[in-house]
Amino acid sequence: MANNFGAINASIINPPNADLRWEKIHVLNFGVDFSTNNDQFGGTAEYYLKTGLDLIGESPVDPTTG
Repeated sequence: MANNFGAINASIINPPNADLRWEKIHVLNFGVDFSTNNDQFGGTAEYYLKTGLDLIGESPVDPTTG
């Protein structure tokens, strides 16, 4: 759609969403490093949990995975 000057107009056709708010992210990250006294055996155990609240929609895959 163009105006009298030939420029393109834009208009909002959707009403605002009164329930829309900033998303909340909860992150839990827990890690443990362990080894024996003489370093013959060792390792690392980690647990990571990320939960999003107040999201507009669900996404089955993280968009940053490529």
